[in-house]
Amino acid sequence: MSKRFRYALQPVLLSRTWALDALKLELGERNASLGELQEQRAALGQESAAVNQAWQRQAEVPGNFNVDGFATVIAYLGQLAELARRKDEEIALAAQERDALIDRIVAEQRGVEAVEEHRDKMFAEFRKEENSAQFKAADDHWSTLHVRDHEHGADKHEQQF
Repeated sequence: MSKRFRYALQPVLLSRTWALDALKLELGERNASLGELQEQRAALGQESAAVNQAWQRQAEVPGNFNVDGFATVIAYLGQLAELARRKDEEIALAAQERDALIDRIVAEQRGVEAVEEHRDKMFAEFRKEENSAQFKAADDHWSTLHVRDHEHGADKHEQQF
């Protein structure tokens, strides 16, 4: 007598869940890419600091100052600064794209949760109807048995007299 619960929007729930999973996978890839960009930026900063320190140590030695060397170091530090600025722009763009993706994930998550909530409500309603039908069937069965026993009891009672 028991029916099986079938949720009509199950394909919608599955497709939204798959879409959410795909977005989360993309977020993981973007986070990894952003992490690589940040490591590259940090390496540029470390290179710049190392070159600057090496030049300062060399310049501290009396009579070791070289104008051509100084110009080369300044040019190289300028190139490193420009590379760092470009890397900062890349990082900012990647972070913006990642944040937009997070917004899409949040929206998709809300959609999945709404469909899941609807499914849970429909299941509860199904359970309620199923329980009601089972109680009605049990009540009908009890009534049938009670009436039959009562009729047989009346026959026995009539036979005694």
